[in-house]
Amino acid sequence: MKKALALDEEDEINSSDEGDGVALNDNDKNPGSCNSKRSLKMTPRPAFGKKAAKKLQFSSPKSVSDEKAAFYKRIADNAEQRTAFQKDRFTMSLFAMDPQSEAAKRFLSIKQEEALILAELTLARKKRELAQLQLEAHDNEDE
Repeated sequence: MKKALALDEEDEINSSDEGDGVALNDNDKNPGSCNSKRSLKMTPRPAFGKKAAKKLQFSSPKSVSDEKAAFYKRIADNAEQRTAFQKDRFTMSLFAMDPQSEAAKRFLSIKQEEALILAELTLARKKRELAQLQLEAHDNEDE
């Protein structure tokens, strides 16, 4: 558009006209008019266009999708825990019908052993975490 209107000239023409005391007519005040001696100032191009903006809008950032994945994983884990709990409850109720039977006594001893192993694993995990925290704190003090 600048080339078509011959508006490539900068403010040099305006400064020389104004310096001579020559008044600008109405056409000179409108930079887009054919008789204008002023150049058009182009606005800077946007960083991205409409299509890129739409793609950006509809493409979810990884953090959001990661949060959704973590949320759905927690729901699935909770459902699995509920199912396991209900299964254990049902099994306990089966053996509670005749608590003096050999099968019930064996089941109870297995459950006790399982609970002990789980408690030991939890304790070992917590000890490891504590040792790691103490090591990090000691490293921070050395720095």
